[in-house]
Amino acid sequence: MPQDDANSAPDPTRAVRTGGCGPPFVALRSLCGSHGLDARQDLRGYPRAVPARHRSRSSANREQRPEQDTNQAGSEPESTSQRILASATALFAERGLGTTLADVAIHAGVGVATVYRRFATKDELIYEVYADRLRAGEDLARRAAAEPDAWRGFVEFFEESIEILANDRGLRDLTIGGYTRSLGWARGTTPDRLARLLSDNGQTMGVHLTEVVRRAKKAGRLRRDFEATDMMVLSIAVQATIAFGGTEHPELYRRSLGFILDGLHPSRSG
Repeated sequence: MPQDDANSAPDPTRAVRTGGCGPPFVALRSLCGSHGLDARQDLRGYPRAVPARHRSRSSANREQRPEQDTNQAGSEPESTSQRILASATALFAERGLGTTLADVAIHAGVGVATVYRRFATKDELIYEVYADRLRAGEDLARRAAAEPDAWRGFVEFFEESIEILANDRGLRDLTIGGYTRSLGWARGTTPDRLARLLSDNGQTMGVHLTEVVRRAKKAGRLRRDFEATDMMVLSIAVQATIAFGGTEHPELYRRSLGFILDGLHPSRSG
């Protein structure tokens, strides 16, 4: 069973790691460069071993067999997987990607082994939770690039992207936080699917966002020195406001967002 070990050797996929420019600003990864960060994770909650002197022959044989699902075959495995995904979705959104598989198992009411049978690593679980969200970010950017009013497309993309990130700490970790700086928290494995998902998403969104910026400039609504990569920089600034406001002032980020958008116009009256 793979474990996440804070003291393990560096991830062999470090060379393909990409910076936190992810969806909606993972799109800018190909434009932003890369950097690294040590991984960390602590898995707990493994089944407690029964001393050999207390084991009967039949119990020993049972231990050698895979853990059995308690409900009827055919319906329970799907239900359990859905419960695990729902728990991971909720915990990642609330606590971020520092959530352990043990945390997910407890929340879902299953054993850690049950989680591992369905999701071999934490990276695989993250992939299943966020793959559709990343693709939704592509659709959002595509619509913004096709919006007849270029400035409206720019503003709607920026505002909706910030809104999505504000409500999901795990997505912030994955896109502009620490997780993408160290893919492969599940040590002993390579995060091929997750890395490929982020890379493909970055290329697709990079094309759309570059077009969004180009059209807004051409329409005379966006300052000429603004580049697509600046969207990531400004997003981080807004995310800092989200952290500052916390749960007591969850809407505070909207104020900074308004100031930022106002400052992006090519000219301003005194």
